[in-house]
Amino acid sequence: MTLAQIWLIALIVKLALSAWLPMSADEAYYWVWSHNPQWNYYDHPAGVSWLFWIGRHVLGDMASTSRWPAVILAHMSLWIWVDLLKPYFDSSKLRWFLILACLSPIVGPGSLIVTPDLPMIFFWTLGIWVIHRYLTTEKPVLLVLLGLVLGFGFIGKYVTAIFLPIGLLALAFHRKLTLKSLPWILLGFVGFLVGSFPVWLWNLQNDWASFRFQLDHGLGEPTYEVAWTVEYLLGQAAIAFPTVLFAAWMSIKRKAPAWLIIFSLGPIVFFFLTSFKGNTEANWPVTAHLPLLVLALWGSTKYRWAKASAVIWGLALILVLAEVQFRFLPDPKSKLKTAEFHKYDQILENWPQQGPVFARTYQMASKLSFERRHPVYKLRGMNRHDEYDRMDGSMP
Repeated sequence: MTLAQIWLIALIVKLALSAWLPMSADEAYYWVWSHNPQWNYYDHPAGVSWLFWIGRHVLGDMASTSRWPAVILAHMSLWIWVDLLKPYFDSSKLRWFLILACLSPIVGPGSLIVTPDLPMIFFWTLGIWVIHRYLTTEKPVLLVLLGLVLGFGFIGKYVTAIFLPIGLLALAFHRKLTLKSLPWILLGFVGFLVGSFPVWLWNLQNDWASFRFQLDHGLGEPTYEVAWTVEYLLGQAAIAFPTVLFAAWMSIKRKAPAWLIIFSLGPIVFFFLTSFKGNTEANWPVTAHLPLLVLALWGSTKYRWAKASAVIWGLALILVLAEVQFRFLPDPKSKLKTAEFHKYDQILENWPQQGPVFARTYQMASKLSFERRHPVYKLRGMNRHDEYDRMDGSMP
Protein backbone atom coordinates (compact mmCIF):
# COMPACT_ATOMS: atom_id res chain seq x y z
CA MET A 1 0.00 0.00 0.00
CA THR A 2 1.44 3.38 -0.99
CA LEU A 3 1.81 6.33 1.38
CA ALA A 4 -0.89 8.24 -0.50
CA GLN A 5 -3.31 5.31 -0.14
CA ILE A 6 -2.66 5.05 3.62
CA TRP A 7 -3.16 8.79 4.00
CA LEU A 8 -6.39 8.77 1.97
CA ILE A 9 -7.88 5.71 3.73
CA ALA A 10 -7.11 7.29 7.10
CA LEU A 11 -8.84 10.50 5.99
CA ILE A 12 -11.97 8.62 4.87
CA VAL A 13 -12.10 6.78 8.22
CA LYS A 14 -11.67 10.08 10.09
CA LEU A 15 -14.47 11.74 8.11
CA ALA A 16 -16.81 8.82 8.77
CA LEU A 17 -16.04 8.75 12.50
CA SER A 18 -16.25 12.52 12.88
CA ALA A 19 -19.69 12.52 11.22
CA TRP A 20 -20.85 9.70 13.52
CA LEU A 21 -19.48 10.98 16.83
CA PRO A 22 -21.88 13.15 18.84
CA MET A 23 -20.87 16.79 19.16
CA SER A 24 -19.07 17.62 22.41
CA ALA A 25 -20.09 20.68 24.42
CA ASP A 26 -16.93 22.66 23.65
CA GLU A 27 -17.27 21.92 19.93
CA ALA A 28 -20.89 23.03 20.04
CA TYR A 29 -19.69 26.33 21.54
CA TYR A 30 -17.54 26.98 18.45
CA TRP A 31 -20.42 25.80 16.25
CA VAL A 32 -22.61 28.46 17.90
CA TRP A 33 -19.96 31.06 17.10
CA SER A 34 -20.20 30.13 13.42
CA HIS A 35 -23.78 31.46 13.44
CA ASN A 36 -22.42 34.87 14.44
CA PRO A 37 -19.20 35.32 12.40
CA GLN A 38 -16.72 37.78 13.89
CA TRP A 39 -13.06 38.68 13.50
CA ASN A 40 -12.35 37.17 16.93
CA TYR A 41 -14.16 36.00 20.07
CA TYR A 42 -13.78 36.53 23.77
CA ASP A 43 -12.44 33.04 24.53
CA HIS A 44 -10.39 32.26 21.41
CA PRO A 45 -9.53 33.51 17.93
CA ALA A 46 -12.04 32.91 15.16
CA GLY A 47 -10.33 30.23 13.05
CA VAL A 48 -12.27 27.28 14.42
CA SER A 49 -15.62 29.05 14.00
CA TRP A 50 -14.79 29.96 10.39
CA LEU A 51 -14.12 26.27 9.67
CA PHE A 52 -17.49 25.36 11.22
CA TRP A 53 -19.10 28.12 9.12
CA ILE A 54 -17.66 26.54 5.96
CA GLY A 55 -18.83 23.09 7.09
CA ARG A 56 -22.37 24.27 7.79
CA HIS A 57 -22.76 26.15 4.52
CA VAL A 58 -21.18 23.52 2.31
CA LEU A 59 -22.31 20.32 4.06
CA GLY A 60 -25.17 21.44 6.30
CA ASP A 61 -25.68 20.23 9.85
CA MET A 62 -26.51 16.65 8.94
CA ALA A 63 -24.99 14.57 11.77
CA SER A 64 -21.71 16.29 12.61
CA THR A 65 -20.37 16.76 9.09
CA SER A 66 -19.79 20.44 9.82
CA ARG A 67 -16.59 19.15 11.46
CA TRP A 68 -15.15 18.05 8.13
CA PRO A 69 -13.24 21.19 7.02
CA ALA A 70 -11.29 21.24 10.30
CA VAL A 71 -10.68 17.48 10.22
CA ILE A 72 -9.39 17.67 6.65
CA LEU A 73 -7.15 20.63 7.48
CA ALA A 74 -5.58 18.82 10.44
CA HIS A 75 -5.10 15.63 8.41
CA MET A 76 -3.21 17.60 5.75
CA SER A 77 -0.55 18.21 8.42
CA LEU A 78 0.47 14.56 8.12
CA TRP A 79 1.19 14.92 4.40
CA ILE A 80 3.29 18.04 5.05
CA TRP A 81 5.41 15.91 7.39
CA VAL A 82 5.65 13.14 4.79
CA ASP A 83 6.93 15.67 2.24
CA LEU A 84 9.44 17.08 4.73
CA LEU A 85 10.72 13.63 5.76
CA LYS A 86 11.11 12.03 2.33
CA PRO A 87 14.85 12.92 2.12
CA TYR A 88 15.45 11.31 5.52
CA PHE A 89 13.01 8.36 5.91
CA ASP A 90 12.54 5.32 3.71
CA SER A 91 9.02 4.24 2.74
CA SER A 92 8.76 1.78 5.65
CA LYS A 93 9.57 4.45 8.23
CA LEU A 94 7.16 6.91 6.59
CA ARG A 95 4.40 4.30 6.77
CA TRP A 96 5.03 3.89 10.47
CA PHE A 97 4.86 7.64 10.91
CA LEU A 98 1.42 7.76 9.27
CA ILE A 99 0.16 4.79 11.29
CA LEU A 100 1.35 6.20 14.61
CA ALA A 101 0.12 9.72 13.78
CA CYS A 102 -3.37 8.34 13.02
CA LEU A 103 -3.54 6.33 16.25
CA SER A 104 -1.71 8.55 18.75
CA PRO A 105 -4.46 9.77 21.10
CA ILE A 106 -4.02 13.53 20.89
CA VAL A 107 -3.15 13.94 17.19
CA GLY A 108 -5.05 10.90 15.86
CA PRO A 109 -8.46 10.31 17.44
CA GLY A 110 -8.11 13.71 19.11
CA SER A 111 -8.27 15.35 15.68
CA LEU A 112 -11.86 14.12 15.27
CA ILE A 113 -12.93 16.66 17.90
CA VAL A 114 -12.91 20.17 16.45
CA THR A 115 -11.15 22.66 18.70
CA PRO A 116 -8.82 25.62 18.07
CA ASP A 117 -5.99 23.06 18.20
CA LEU A 118 -6.76 21.75 14.70
CA PRO A 119 -6.09 24.89 12.62
CA MET A 120 -3.11 25.64 14.87
CA ILE A 121 -1.63 22.17 14.24
CA PHE A 122 -1.87 22.68 10.48
CA PHE A 123 -0.20 26.09 10.40
CA TRP A 124 2.38 25.07 13.04
CA THR A 125 3.31 22.08 10.87
CA LEU A 126 3.46 24.28 7.78
CA GLY A 127 5.69 26.65 9.78
CA ILE A 128 8.10 23.78 10.56
CA TRP A 129 8.15 22.89 6.85
CA VAL A 130 9.01 26.50 5.94
CA ILE A 131 11.73 26.85 8.58
CA HIS A 132 13.22 23.51 7.50
CA ARG A 133 13.30 24.78 3.91
CA TYR A 134 15.10 27.89 5.14
CA LEU A 135 17.67 25.81 7.01
CA THR A 136 18.39 23.79 3.86
CA THR A 137 18.20 26.54 1.21
CA GLU A 138 18.84 29.79 3.16
CA LYS A 139 16.40 31.70 0.95
CA PRO A 140 15.57 34.72 3.14
CA VAL A 141 12.12 35.28 1.62
CA LEU A 142 11.07 32.09 3.42
CA LEU A 143 11.31 33.97 6.72
CA VAL A 144 8.64 36.39 5.46
CA LEU A 145 6.48 33.46 4.38
CA LEU A 146 7.02 31.90 7.82
CA GLY A 147 5.67 35.03 9.51
CA LEU A 148 2.56 35.02 7.31
CA VAL A 149 1.93 31.31 8.00
CA LEU A 150 2.26 31.83 11.75
CA GLY A 151 -0.11 34.80 11.53
CA PHE A 152 -2.75 32.48 10.08
CA GLY A 153 -1.95 29.99 12.86
CA PHE A 154 -2.48 32.75 15.43
CA ILE A 155 -6.04 33.09 14.13
CA GLY A 156 -6.41 29.42 15.06
CA LYS A 157 -5.00 29.65 18.59
CA TYR A 158 -2.87 32.16 20.47
CA VAL A 159 -0.42 29.41 21.49
CA THR A 160 1.02 29.73 17.96
CA ALA A 161 2.97 32.72 19.35
CA ILE A 162 5.41 30.41 21.15
CA PHE A 163 6.65 29.24 17.74
CA LEU A 164 8.69 32.49 17.67
CA PRO A 165 11.11 31.68 20.54
CA ILE A 166 11.22 28.01 19.54
CA GLY A 167 11.93 28.87 15.91
CA LEU A 168 14.61 31.42 16.84
CA LEU A 169 16.25 28.79 19.05
CA ALA A 170 16.28 26.35 16.12
CA LEU A 171 17.87 28.98 13.87
CA ALA A 172 20.48 29.73 16.54
CA PHE A 173 21.41 26.06 16.99
CA HIS A 174 21.89 25.71 13.23
CA ARG A 175 23.88 28.99 13.10
CA LYS A 176 21.34 30.67 10.84
CA LEU A 177 20.47 33.48 13.28
CA THR A 178 22.83 36.15 11.98
CA LEU A 179 22.91 39.90 11.41
CA LYS A 180 22.28 39.19 7.74
CA SER A 181 19.04 37.36 8.58
CA LEU A 182 17.79 39.98 11.06
CA PRO A 183 16.06 42.30 8.51
CA TRP A 184 14.24 39.31 7.05
CA ILE A 185 13.18 38.16 10.52
CA LEU A 186 11.75 41.64 11.13
CA LEU A 187 9.92 41.45 7.79
CA GLY A 188 8.66 38.03 8.94
CA PHE A 189 7.24 39.71 12.04
CA VAL A 190 5.42 42.18 9.77
CA GLY A 191 4.08 39.17 7.85
CA PHE A 192 2.85 37.73 11.14
CA LEU A 193 0.96 40.95 11.95
CA VAL A 194 -0.58 40.97 8.46
CA GLY A 195 -1.63 37.30 8.69
CA SER A 196 -3.13 37.74 12.16
CA PHE A 197 -4.71 41.16 11.48
CA PRO A 198 -8.28 40.08 12.46
CA VAL A 199 -7.10 39.17 15.97
CA TRP A 200 -5.46 42.54 16.57
CA LEU A 201 -8.36 44.51 15.08
CA TRP A 202 -10.96 42.81 17.31
CA ASN A 203 -8.84 43.13 20.46
CA LEU A 204 -8.12 46.79 19.74
CA GLN A 205 -11.86 47.41 19.42
CA ASN A 206 -12.68 45.41 22.57
CA ASP A 207 -10.12 46.64 25.12
CA TRP A 208 -7.84 43.62 24.51
CA ALA A 209 -10.43 41.45 26.28
CA SER A 210 -9.49 38.17 24.60
CA PHE A 211 -5.75 38.56 25.29
CA ARG A 212 -6.42 39.46 28.92
CA PHE A 213 -8.71 36.46 29.37
CA GLN A 214 -6.14 34.01 27.96
CA LEU A 215 -3.30 35.41 30.08
CA ASP A 216 -5.41 35.17 33.23
CA HIS A 217 -6.58 31.70 32.20
CA GLY A 218 -3.05 30.29 31.94
CA LEU A 219 -0.94 32.47 34.23
CA GLY A 220 -3.34 34.18 36.59
CA GLU A 221 -3.19 32.11 39.79
CA PRO A 222 -1.80 33.99 42.84
CA THR A 223 -0.44 30.87 44.59
CA TYR A 224 1.34 27.74 43.36
CA GLU A 225 0.06 24.17 43.75
CA VAL A 226 2.49 21.28 43.25
CA ALA A 227 -0.37 19.21 41.78
CA TRP A 228 -0.40 21.43 38.68
CA THR A 229 3.13 20.46 37.69
CA VAL A 230 2.83 16.81 38.71
CA GLU A 231 -0.44 16.34 36.82
CA TYR A 232 0.99 18.10 33.78
CA LEU A 233 4.06 15.85 33.63
CA LEU A 234 2.04 12.68 34.20
CA GLY A 235 -0.45 13.78 31.55
CA GLN A 236 2.27 14.40 28.97
CA ALA A 237 3.90 11.04 29.73
CA ALA A 238 0.56 9.27 29.26
CA ILE A 239 -0.35 11.13 26.06
CA ALA A 240 3.08 10.85 24.42
CA PHE A 241 3.39 7.24 25.72
CA PRO A 242 6.44 5.70 27.43
CA THR A 243 7.50 3.68 24.36
CA VAL A 244 7.54 6.82 22.21
CA LEU A 245 9.42 8.81 24.84
CA PHE A 246 12.05 6.07 25.16
CA ALA A 247 12.51 5.89 21.38
CA ALA A 248 12.73 9.70 21.21
CA TRP A 249 15.39 9.70 23.92
CA MET A 250 17.39 7.13 21.96
CA SER A 251 17.14 9.30 18.84
CA ILE A 252 18.46 12.29 20.81
CA LYS A 253 21.43 10.17 21.92
CA ARG A 254 21.98 9.21 18.28
CA LYS A 255 22.20 12.90 17.39
CA ALA A 256 18.89 13.67 15.73
CA PRO A 257 18.89 17.17 14.17
CA ALA A 258 18.62 20.08 16.57
CA TRP A 259 15.57 21.60 14.84
CA LEU A 260 13.59 18.39 15.37
CA ILE A 261 14.57 18.06 19.04
CA ILE A 262 13.69 21.71 19.68
CA PHE A 263 10.26 21.48 18.06
CA SER A 264 9.57 18.18 19.87
CA LEU A 265 10.46 19.43 23.33
CA GLY A 266 9.90 23.19 23.05
CA PRO A 267 6.12 23.33 23.63
CA ILE A 268 6.34 20.70 26.39
CA VAL A 269 9.05 22.65 28.22
CA PHE A 270 7.19 25.94 27.75
CA PHE A 271 4.01 24.65 29.35
CA PHE A 272 6.01 22.89 32.04
CA LEU A 273 7.24 26.35 33.05
CA THR A 274 3.71 27.80 32.95
CA SER A 275 2.52 24.98 35.25
CA PHE A 276 4.21 26.92 38.08
CA LYS A 277 1.81 29.82 37.45
CA GLY A 278 -1.48 28.01 36.86
CA ASN A 279 -3.24 24.78 36.06
CA THR A 280 -1.97 23.61 32.66
CA GLU A 281 -4.27 21.42 30.58
CA ALA A 282 -2.89 18.29 28.93
CA ASN A 283 -3.74 19.33 25.36
CA TRP A 284 -1.95 22.70 25.45
CA PRO A 285 1.41 21.40 24.10
CA VAL A 286 -0.37 19.45 21.32
CA THR A 287 1.98 20.91 18.70
CA ALA A 288 4.86 18.90 20.22
CA HIS A 289 3.36 15.48 19.56
CA LEU A 290 3.75 15.09 15.78
CA PRO A 291 7.42 16.21 15.95
CA LEU A 292 7.86 13.85 18.92
CA LEU A 293 6.67 10.88 16.81
CA VAL A 294 9.10 11.91 14.08
CA LEU A 295 11.90 12.17 16.64
CA ALA A 296 11.07 8.71 18.01
CA LEU A 297 11.28 7.23 14.51
CA TRP A 298 14.37 9.19 13.48
CA GLY A 299 16.95 6.94 15.11
CA SER A 300 14.92 3.72 14.99
CA THR A 301 16.00 0.72 12.94
CA LYS A 302 13.55 -1.70 14.55
CA TYR A 303 9.90 -0.96 15.14
CA ARG A 304 8.84 -3.19 18.01
CA TRP A 305 8.08 -0.14 20.14
CA ALA A 306 6.00 1.30 17.29
CA LYS A 307 4.05 -1.94 16.86
CA ALA A 308 3.35 -2.13 20.60
CA SER A 309 2.22 1.51 20.68
CA ALA A 310 -0.03 1.07 17.64
CA VAL A 311 -1.71 -2.04 19.10
CA ILE A 312 -2.34 -0.41 22.49
CA TRP A 313 -3.63 2.82 20.93
CA GLY A 314 -5.81 0.88 18.49
CA LEU A 315 -7.39 -1.19 21.26
CA ALA A 316 -7.93 1.92 23.38
CA LEU A 317 -9.65 3.63 20.43
CA ILE A 318 -11.98 0.67 19.91
CA LEU A 319 -12.84 0.73 23.61
CA VAL A 320 -13.59 4.46 23.54
CA LEU A 321 -15.79 4.18 20.44
CA ALA A 322 -17.64 1.24 22.01
CA GLU A 323 -18.29 3.30 25.14
CA VAL A 324 -19.63 6.18 23.05
CA GLN A 325 -22.00 3.81 21.25
CA PHE A 326 -23.07 1.42 24.03
CA ARG A 327 -22.31 3.41 27.23
CA PHE A 328 -21.41 0.31 29.21
CA LEU A 329 -19.57 2.09 32.04
CA PRO A 330 -21.69 1.71 35.18
CA ASP A 331 -21.18 5.23 36.55
CA PRO A 332 -23.35 7.76 34.69
CA LYS A 333 -21.32 10.57 36.25
CA SER A 334 -18.05 9.26 34.85
CA LYS A 335 -15.35 11.91 34.45
CA LEU A 336 -14.24 10.38 31.15
CA LYS A 337 -14.55 12.72 28.18
CA THR A 338 -16.94 10.27 26.50
CA ALA A 339 -19.57 11.04 29.17
CA GLU A 340 -19.69 14.62 27.89
CA PHE A 341 -21.38 13.52 24.66
CA HIS A 342 -24.51 12.46 26.59
CA LYS A 343 -24.32 14.82 29.56
CA TYR A 344 -27.51 16.74 28.74
CA ASP A 345 -29.62 13.93 27.27
CA GLN A 346 -32.07 13.99 30.18
CA ILE A 347 -32.73 17.70 29.69
CA LEU A 348 -33.39 17.10 25.99
CA GLU A 349 -35.75 14.21 26.73
CA ASN A 350 -37.74 16.36 29.18
CA TRP A 351 -37.69 19.62 27.26
CA PRO A 352 -40.30 22.07 28.59
CA GLN A 353 -43.21 22.85 26.31
CA GLN A 354 -43.02 26.55 27.11
CA GLY A 355 -39.99 28.80 27.23
CA PRO A 356 -37.76 30.61 27.16
CA VAL A 357 -35.12 28.23 28.51
CA PHE A 358 -31.72 29.43 29.77
CA ALA A 359 -28.63 27.38 30.58
CA ARG A 360 -26.20 27.65 33.48
CA THR A 361 -22.96 27.33 31.50
CA TYR A 362 -21.75 28.00 27.97
CA GLN A 363 -21.19 24.25 27.53
CA MET A 364 -24.81 23.46 28.38
CA ALA A 365 -26.18 26.30 26.26
CA SER A 366 -24.08 25.29 23.26
CA LYS A 367 -24.81 21.57 23.42
CA LEU A 368 -28.54 22.20 23.76
CA SER A 369 -28.42 24.71 20.89
CA PHE A 370 -26.72 22.18 18.64
CA GLU A 371 -29.05 19.29 19.49
CA ARG A 372 -32.20 21.38 19.06
CA ARG A 373 -30.85 23.42 16.14
CA HIS A 374 -32.29 26.46 17.91
CA PRO A 375 -30.51 29.03 20.09
CA VAL A 376 -30.41 28.34 23.82
CA TYR A 377 -28.56 31.05 25.76
CA LYS A 378 -26.55 30.96 28.93
CA LEU A 379 -28.04 33.31 31.52
CA ARG A 380 -25.84 36.40 31.55
CA GLY A 381 -23.55 36.64 34.57
CA MET A 382 -23.69 32.97 35.56
CA ASN A 383 -20.34 31.19 35.99
CA ARG A 384 -17.28 32.56 34.21
CA HIS A 385 -17.51 35.32 31.63
CA ASP A 386 -17.71 33.99 28.07
CA GLU A 387 -19.04 34.84 24.61
CA TYR A 388 -22.65 34.33 25.75
CA ASP A 389 -22.31 37.28 28.11
CA ARG A 390 -21.81 39.43 25.03
CA MET A 391 -25.00 38.19 23.31
CA ASP A 392 -28.28 40.09 23.54
CA GLY A 393 -30.21 36.83 23.94
CA SER A 394 -28.51 36.05 27.27
CA MET A 395 -30.71 38.62 29.03
CA PRO A 396 -34.33 37.55 29.80
